[in-house]
This record gives sequence, C-alpha cells and structure tokens, in this order.
Amino acid sequence: MPALLKRLWFALLLLPLTLHAEPVRVATHYQGSMSVDRQVFPALGIDLSDSSRDVPYSITMSSLLDTSLPGANSLGVLEAFGQEVSLTLMIDRQTFEYAGPTLRTYAGTTGRYFYHGVDIALGEDRLWLYSITGTYPGIDRITGKPLIPRELDSDDGIWTSFELSYSNRNSLMGGVDYSSLQVISLVPEPAQGRLALAGLLVLGLVSVRTASRSSKTARSPSSRQSR
Repeated sequence: MPALLKRLWFALLLLPLTLHAEPVRVATHYQGSMSVDRQVFPALGIDLSDSSRDVPYSITMSSLLDTSLPGANSLGVLEAFGQEVSLTLMIDRQTFEYAGPTLRTYAGTTGRYFYHGVDIALGEDRLWLYSITGTYPGIDRITGKPLIPRELDSDDGIWTSFELSYSNRNSLMGGVDYSSLQVISLVPEPAQGRLALAGLLVLGLVSVRTASRSSKTARSPSSRQSR
C-alpha cells in the first residue's frame, strides 16, 4: 500500500512538467509593397540596387519558444536565446529562407501591441527582424498574458509594422497591407490540465480500492482456518 501511494504522489509531482514541457509557436505574416531606395541585401540573395519603384514583399516568421522562459524584459515582452525559427522573406520576387536557432527571440504583448522579433547570426553578419502588431483605436484584442493562444488578422482590426536590418548597414522599414498573428499553445490548456489531474486522482482511488479488496481477499482464508 505505501509503495502505491508513493507512485501516485510521484506522478502528481510530474504532472506540471508534462503540461509545460512543449513549446509555444508564435507565427506572424505580413505583406504589401514598399518603396526601395538603393537598399541592398546581397548576402541574403536579394539585390534591390536597380529598383526605383514600389516592390512587393512578403514576410513569414514562425518561432518556437520554450514555455519555461525566465520572464519578461523591460518592455514586458518575453526574451529567449537559442530558440528555433523559420523565416521566409520575399522582396521583389527574390527570396531568402532561414530555419534554425536564433541569437535572441522576442515575443509577447504589452497591452495593445504584440512584439515578435528575431536576431539571427549569418556567419560573421547578423539579420534582425522585428515586428509590432497593434489594434486600431476602439479595438482591444491583443491583451492578456504574453503567450496566451490567439489568432488574428487584418480583418480583426489589427495593423503591423516591421524593421528589417542586416549587419546594421542596411535596413528596411515598412507598413503592411495584410498581416496575421498566431500564438498556438502546443500544451494542454488549463481546463485540460484539470481534467488530467482529476482523471489521475480517480485512477489513484480505484487503485487504492483494488488494493484494499485484494488485501481483504488474502486475509479471508487465514481467518477461516483460525476458526
């Protein structure tokens, strides 16, 4: 009996770890057109030196963030190191793609704004992409804890702006015609966690009753023999 209770207690201790062991995915997408003024990113395979007109762009960034992050930075946004990101950048039909770890990742909300940014090492150079998604006046949709699940796009009354910098020499800043924001929790929601805990307790009670019945059954032959 004590061994059974110890196993149940150990399982209860491990339950919070199992509920928070998986990461959260933060995905942002924005697209539109921008005016280019001799901005060059040749190391990314994007050369806009000959462009003197508005060019289309599309940026998709998806980060996996560990849910055991230590806390928020001075902006109230979670800051993590070595997180995984996939990035696809298209400007004027020229594409740059990256999938791998980041030097730093920022994600989270402070009231009406949601921040999502990455700092990536590309050899001796660095690529920095930072976006701010907000709500129009009178709309309050990006609130709550930094990484609670949410799924929004421009139809929900949000806007996005971004800054793209490469090695602090070239940068692009632009508005967005269309944008979307997704925060997807890959762990059970709190309600699911409570259900799992309740189920575990029920299993424990069933096990205790089964063990109790087994012990009574084991004692009954000896009691008959004593008579």
